[in-house]
Amino acid sequence: SIATLFSELMLIRGQVMLPYVMDPAVLYALHYLIAAYGSPLPTTEDDSDLHSIVQRRNVVTLLLGGVVFGHPRLGVLDGCMKLLQRSLQVAGPVFVASLRDSGLWDVINDSLLVSLLLPDTQERRRRLGGLVLPPALSFSGLFAMLSICATNLSSRIIAQHKKRQLKSQVGAKDSGNNNDNSQEVSGDDDDRFPWWRVDLLSGLIRLIQRSTVVETNKWPPALGGGRRSLGFLVSHVVSIVFLPFGVEPTASANLHKLNKLIHNGMVIRHVLHAMKYMSVQHLTTPMSFVCRLVLESKFFVHQFVDFGGLQTMQDCNLLAVSNPHDLLVDSLQTLSHLARVDKVHYEAISGARFLPALRQLLRHTDNRVRSKTCNVLGNLCRHSDYFYEQLLEEDLLGVLIECCKDSDTSTRKFASFAIGNAAYHSDMLCKYLRPCVPQLVKLLSDTDKVRCNAAGALGNLARTNVVIRDLIKARAIETLLHLVESDQMDAPRRIALFSLGNMSDYQSCRDVMLANDALPLLTTVIANTQDSRIGTYAQRIINKFNNSLKKQ
Repeated sequence: SIATLFSELMLIRGQVMLPYVMDPAVLYALHYLIAAYGSPLPTTEDDSDLHSIVQRRNVVTLLLGGVVFGHPRLGVLDGCMKLLQRSLQVAGPVFVASLRDSGLWDVINDSLLVSLLLPDTQERRRRLGGLVLPPALSFSGLFAMLSICATNLSSRIIAQHKKRQLKSQVGAKDSGNNNDNSQEVSGDDDDRFPWWRVDLLSGLIRLIQRSTVVETNKWPPALGGGRRSLGFLVSHVVSIVFLPFGVEPTASANLHKLNKLIHNGMVIRHVLHAMKYMSVQHLTTPMSFVCRLVLESKFFVHQFVDFGGLQTMQDCNLLAVSNPHDLLVDSLQTLSHLARVDKVHYEAISGARFLPALRQLLRHTDNRVRSKTCNVLGNLCRHSDYFYEQLLEEDLLGVLIECCKDSDTSTRKFASFAIGNAAYHSDMLCKYLRPCVPQLVKLLSDTDKVRCNAAGALGNLARTNVVIRDLIKARAIETLLHLVESDQMDAPRRIALFSLGNMSDYQSCRDVMLANDALPLLTTVIANTQDSRIGTYAQRIINKFNNSLKKQ
């Protein structure tokens, strides 16, 4: 009760209350309370001891406000957690140090998080005469505890990151001189990354497992349960697990260990299941986490697919145009990656019926959403013509062509990428893509990556004779030759030459090239380039001219 009172006073007079809270005696009292009431039931065979513990904890619950409809109004340790949380908010790093030095951080881990691992079995209930042990924390107390974990772990992760940077700087200096008096930056206990305690991560995972999610959703909203609290719970847990990804190098041993724990703990499965119960405003953080894992490793890709990730995206309507922009971006990026890594996912993506939503997203107000949608369409056409017919059925090509004129550079880049892939595997869509030719020619003077994709798209359109007249009319050949002659970057020149090679299969295109002195230009390119592929592609065009003359 005193801890609860102190936590409320911290809201009003934080700076005044802080010295009292940081008093060693108060910190010891908090340590004692959390150890006494947060620890799991002992594994004793003496039923009387168990009944004594349960009755003592029930008395505290009744004093704090009793139960409503069978649910505790307050957790025994709510006040302790809120007091620590608010002290962290007021004092920041100073109180983080006190939290660790006093042993409070360890007892929160050992008592509260580890107790989450112990199942509430029928046998334990039978031994307690049907009594249900009241939780040490209500939902508000649990959120306070998770906030404490996030603050402490975040400060530790950042401190370790800075320490590694300092070590690398000292190492660089020491390599330049062999001064024996140089100060060594040695490791300490903080160098042991806190996540490698399996019980800590396992306790957090337990909070978002199926049984916990279902019970949280059933819990009365008036007492802190329901969809809103479930959203906060999953977001808190995911945010904590997500912390190291922000500062750890991608290939670090720490991230490798964390990824292994996440994979073995089937965290993606738990998050995907929880998302089905959550309201849309709470889906951004868990979807961002899932997206990061999917992009991280093929093993997480397999888990996402095997655990029904596409079905979850459909059930939660993650591609609805009204969704938060960040949620849309992560959902589109996940879908795009699945389509990109393997065509085996095409059937499942098709079954989820995402294409109608993609048409709306191509006209979204957010640049990122439009560009990611174009990228999805490009990757849906990356491996085969599986989706070509569906692109026609959903009338996506016209909107995609409009995106080539978009004010956003990234959208233009991915729109031209998608059009190139839509023309590559067969000529099914070529006649519908004819209107995009003039705009693709204009894009040959855009940024380097847009130039590359536009040049490649023109070359793919030239793989059949459906669009040849349009290419000549739009002066695509002359513009590509100019790019080869004047562009300062090798990548656009390389792709332009390859596309010209496709066009040189047709006599009408060769005539245009001859009229624009293409052969002397290609000879000069071969003589001056240091890029072997540029020379190869230029020679390919000359060979096609020579072969056509032989046939004549």
